[in-house]
Amino acid sequence: MVRTQVARVAADRQATSHHSHEDFRMRYLLIPLIGAACGAPDLTNNKPAQRAGAAAMNASPGVEHSVTGSGTQKIAPGFEYAVSVAVHSDASGRVWGEGTTRIIDLTAYGYPGSGVMQMKPECMRVVGNDAFIRFIITKSFDENFAHVGDRAVFWVRDGGPGGADVGHSGPAPFLDPGNTICTTTPAALSPDAISGNFIVH
Repeated sequence: MVRTQVARVAADRQATSHHSHEDFRMRYLLIPLIGAACGAPDLTNNKPAQRAGAAAMNASPGVEHSVTGSGTQKIAPGFEYAVSVAVHSDASGRVWGEGTTRIIDLTAYGYPGSGVMQMKPECMRVVGNDAFIRFIITKSFDENFAHVGDRAVFWVRDGGPGGADVGHSGPAPFLDPGNTICTTTPAALSPDAISGNFIVH
């Protein structure tokens, strides 16, 4: 989700940059940012996500599916972020939870700041160990970076105990123009490595 916002900010700050810098930004425009979290304090302090609350939610009779976990991605020098997710749904399709993404380093794009974005889920579909979610941003640390009300899609595949998780996310209008992420025919998203652990239930 950060990709489009980064491009917007970078364009303002580096309009006179060399063409090679433009190529760099475009190269990473399609690299995913998995944006969701169970709590900003964990991300801010670089602590592991707390799972006790998630476990209790999973045990609740009303919960049919859930996605919980945390991870980081360091795509390249000057491009790093920390993320986690806690989203739940019941048999009626009702979905709840929250999401947070902490920007650690975006200097590769000419963006010197850092901060936290918060999101809430609008829908979720779980098939086996795959989870598909659409989010809406509820709080942005910089309106030039991301607007409240912007939407994003998120996909993660739980690799299981000892296995590697993969996922992809980004702006909904770009990655899911047909608004199909929560249907039986979701938009195809590329599998990118996650350093961390997500549990799909």
